[in-house]
Parts: sequence; structure tokens; C-alpha cells
Amino acid sequence: MAGKIVADTLEHSTAGSIATNYVVGGTIKAWADADHSGNTITDSFNVSTIVDDDTGQKDYNFTTNFGSANFIGNGSGGGNEGTTSNGRASSTNGVWTSGQAIVRFVQIADSGSINTDSINAYAMFIGDLA
Repeated sequence: MAGKIVADTLEHSTAGSIATNYVVGGTIKAWADADHSGNTITDSFNVSTIVDDDTGQKDYNFTTNFGSANFIGNGSGGGNEGTTSNGRASSTNGVWTSGQAIVRFVQIADSGSINTDSINAYAMFIGDLA
């Protein structure tokens, strides 16, 4: 049986309270911990699959679509080689839809930047779900 709870505030017995509009509008709506070198998802919420477009470029497909393509995403990544000399950055790429975000991961080094399939890739998305 489906039901509906209507409330302006959620209160925990020891941890305080929070306005429900923060929970509905201000929380992460999708995230993934992925291995881009193997195109596998280690753990996720609302991410059904990742698709390999090219080295360093992945499509994140959502289980539940966003209300529009006007949501934001952020990501980071790293290798598994034990070195910390190179940083990683992510950026949006291509045309996003309500059901998919295309993210490019880049390794930044002194010698220049290259697209890379990070072994430890993290992405999160915020916006209104459909």
C-alpha cells in the first residue's frame, strides 16, 4: 500500500532536526563509485550503468531520471598505482539528458593533461528528480 507523509520538519531523537525542503531539494540524487578501467560500478545510488565512450569519457545512466537536463554533476578520480604526483579532474561533456550525464575524467600532470580511465572514479549529481 502506497502512502504519503506530509511534514515541514524531520526530527531525530538525539541528532536534531532538518527542514524537509532540504532533504527533497538539497541532497545528492545520484552517485557512483566506479572503476573506469573495467567499466564497472563498485557502489552507487540511482546510477544503473556506466558506458565507455572513450578513454576518460563515460556515460552515467540513471535508474530514476532527473526532471530535466538542468542538473549538476561533479566527480574526481585517482589511480591505484600508489603515486600522488598526478591530480585528476572531471568536467561535463556532450549533451546531457534527464536520464544520462556524460563526464570526462582528465589526469593532470606536469607534462600535460591527458584523458584517463581512473581506477577509483567518483561522481555525484544534484537536481530535481522526475
